[in-house]
Amino acid sequence: MKLFTALTALFLLTGCLSKGTQKEATISLSQLNNTPLEEVESQSNLIDSEDEDFIVEIEDDSFESPDLKREIASTELINEKVKANFYEVQENETLMLISWKLYGDYKRWKELKTINSDIFISGHNLQKGMKLFYYPPEFEFKYSPEGSPYLIRRGDTLGKISHKVYEDKKHWQAIWYNNRDLIRDPNLIFAGFTLYYKDFEEINQREIASKIRLFKKQK
Repeated sequence: MKLFTALTALFLLTGCLSKGTQKEATISLSQLNNTPLEEVESQSNLIDSEDEDFIVEIEDDSFESPDLKREIASTELINEKVKANFYEVQENETLMLISWKLYGDYKRWKELKTINSDIFISGHNLQKGMKLFYYPPEFEFKYSPEGSPYLIRRGDTLGKISHKVYEDKKHWQAIWYNNRDLIRDPNLIFAGFTLYYKDFEEINQREIASKIRLFKKQK
């Protein structure tokens, strides 16, 4: 009898617990149905603070429009020009000549073209009065030529120039010596550059003096 009573009590207790669990589940579902959608979504998006270290943001610029990329490039170019000075182009000048005037190095003409790419992309050629941006050199280049100017033309050589100004090709070395800062290789001169030559009497005296020194050494 006592065993029967104990089993009956255990059965009733289990049933009560089961009903309590079902009731809690019913209440939770009811509460969820009555909760606004925004609140549910905000709760579902909560991230454990310990998991935040594993979140990686991926930057993908493949969706940037061509116009945006051009705008960014233009902004970067403007920022570079803020650091630069400007040079006013003179008549018949080339980028190589301007590069040599500014830096004493005609090979830096590509640098000038890059910083002024907006001008050359538009198809413009160098014209008198045009302003070009350039980076100021670390050390100022100073050029103090001596003699009369001669504008190098296409097809010119130092020998031909010597014949034109001295009526004799053999004085080309005197021209080279007088323009040694400009002409590094006597076989390579550029049209548009201006070189300088001294009077014939002056170079003749120098050549005579040089021959005298050579004669004395041979003795």
